[in-house]
Amino acid sequence: MQQHGRWEEEEEEEEEEKKKKKKKKKKKTIRVWKSIGDTMLVLDNETLRA
Repeated sequence: MQQHGRWEEEEEEEEEEKKKKKKKKKKKTIRVWKSIGDTMLVLDNETLRA
């Protein structure tokens, strides 16, 4: 289900949030979609396959 790009430590952060059960700033924001620009996009995809 990966479009161009990749997720950066999202599940780990989400699980941590559930454990703490704290109403923080929703660590879900950690789900940074690494797709800054088309060039970076392709580069990220290449690195993932390498």
